[in-house]
Amino acid sequence: MVIIISVSMLISISGYLTLYVFLLLPIAGIIVAILGKSLKRNAQKSKEILGNLFSIMEETLGGLKIIKAFTGETFVKQRFAKTNEEFYKQSVKVYRKTDLTSPISETVVVGILMLILFIGAKWLLQTMAV
Repeated sequence: MVIIISVSMLISISGYLTLYVFLLLPIAGIIVAILGKSLKRNAQKSKEILGNLFSIMEETLGGLKIIKAFTGETFVKQRFAKTNEEFYKQSVKVYRKTDLTSPISETVVVGILMLILFIGAKWLLQTMAV
């Protein structure tokens, strides 16, 4: 009910500006959705790598006697180090995107609102000049 009243008030005040609002705000929503999907994809990949890391640790601890018997410590150590480094890099990507998502989305929304205010002010000055 509140949404219907708000939209009708917007249209009654200025249909011209309401049209711009309904055209430009979905752009902000699309940008935020793209950022969210990218973050979700990277977080999923990070979880998969962490699962591999735990798998390597479990295999190593389960077959410790066999690894020592066949002198495979270096191989297991290198495999663990490689997977751990991969997990570290992926985690850094996730944290960077998490930290940047909020400022980027706020900047986009503020930019669009500034554009709408500029269009409204320009329209108002043109109507008052006539």
